[in-house]
Amino acid sequence: MLKRKNNYIIISRIITLTIFLLVSVLIPLAGCKALAVTETGNTAAEQTKPKENTEEIEEENMTETTEADTENSEQAAEITEQEKIIAGFNKLFEENAMPDELIKYIDDNLSNTMPSTMTVLLDKLEHIQKAYIEIATQYLFEGDGQQKLIDAFENEDEFTKDNIDKITDENLKSDILKILDGGYRFINLEGSYYPIIDFEYLKKYSGYIDKEYSDYISIRAEESNEVYARDAGLMISWDELAARMINAEKYISAYKNETHRRIETGNLMLLYFASYLYGQNNTPTRDWTTNTVFEEVIQSYNKTISDNIESEAAKIIKNYLEELKNTNYTFTDEIYDIIAGYINELIKIYELDSPYMISEQMKYLNFPSANSVNGYIQLTDGKYTEEINKQDGFKTELSITLSDFIATGDLDANGINDGAAVLIEKIGETDTFYYLHAIYNGGFYIYSIANAFLGDIMVKVGDIKIEDGKIYVDMSAYKESDPKCCPVEKVTKIFVLKDSYLEEVEQAGS
Repeated sequence: MLKRKNNYIIISRIITLTIFLLVSVLIPLAGCKALAVTETGNTAAEQTKPKENTEEIEEENMTETTEADTENSEQAAEITEQEKIIAGFNKLFEENAMPDELIKYIDDNLSNTMPSTMTVLLDKLEHIQKAYIEIATQYLFEGDGQQKLIDAFENEDEFTKDNIDKITDENLKSDILKILDGGYRFINLEGSYYPIIDFEYLKKYSGYIDKEYSDYISIRAEESNEVYARDAGLMISWDELAARMINAEKYISAYKNETHRRIETGNLMLLYFASYLYGQNNTPTRDWTTNTVFEEVIQSYNKTISDNIESEAAKIIKNYLEELKNTNYTFTDEIYDIIAGYINELIKIYELDSPYMISEQMKYLNFPSANSVNGYIQLTDGKYTEEINKQDGFKTELSITLSDFIATGDLDANGINDGAAVLIEKIGETDTFYYLHAIYNGGFYIYSIANAFLGDIMVKVGDIKIEDGKIYVDMSAYKESDPKCCPVEKVTKIFVLKDSYLEEVEQAGS
């Protein structure tokens, strides 16, 4: 039976104060708008008509006060209702609810949910859906489930809820239904079926969210409906690839608030941009023999430039064409490096490497961990837990937390921000270990490229920063003369990234 396990996902409570503040801001605005409509709805004579007596004035003031009190009470009740909806959603998280259960909860409360609340619910749902993909994929490959799916469906177009009875194994059928009801669809990659988030399915919430979120879902749905590349080859034309890139760019140009939706759309834009210039192994932009860029690709570049005069991506592509002219449209090693620089340029233009954009992605990143059974873990909202076996044969809990010690800065002198973070790994109640991770920014993705052990429970980290390509960690280090409870010596450990490992180059003590 497929289920969401504790060892994969731990979700912390969402702070409902954010929603409370958002709604609170709307309260005076709503009141002012209502007042303006009332005033402009009166005739000039009515507005200038003198009050007949004091009693009339007092009676009218009392009426207005009563109406205002009623309106405030209704708004306060609305805030409480939104808090209850979020609290109920959080409770399901804590109980390890699967995506289909979370969607059912959203649907059951849809008519009472404000757009700001829907934003919180759908954001968290997407994070869970992303984490759950790995769980579902592992489940399908553990037994013969994958083969049964291949036998049941000739292609992914057949793999729908309407055709679910083609699966003869009742347990597998039940689990696949739960996956589909959790907002997924299945695609075939190299002969096997994999779940992906079905953003087209999430369009059913378009009437309950604001335009920004609706635009985001539309962009993601275009990709989930027809994946742009698979099996190292493009599945769409060069012009369609460019159109998706421009569409994603328009979104991040229009919506500048730092949200996970901006992160996802920005990464998607960079992915399209890189594929548009580099191509794919099975759909290259150039002839593999001569390295000459294909004429159809050049024509697509010219079309993109002429159709999108205001686009920063199109301006960069125009510069790229000038570089290609200098090499007679031959793809050289220098051109390869130039494209990498163009990707970084686009990142800086749209500030896709800001501290928020880097640190927020860390909360949901894969990290290596020698203490984990799999050798790696995936954080969800900065946390992870799993059950492991101790050396004495007893089981205990491994919990890993992204600490507050996070830094951003350039580690490899390529002009864009990378990151560094301290992860705290706890085994049971007694063993605690601190690890420094270097986070490399690959353009449209980030990942932990290297890590270093800082110490055990005796370590106290004070600060972390990246400066001149080095990671500085201020900490208290334990030595034999210190009390067992408390390290006294203050040190600053300095690390540099060497290929795929962290080298400690200096240590300054107090």
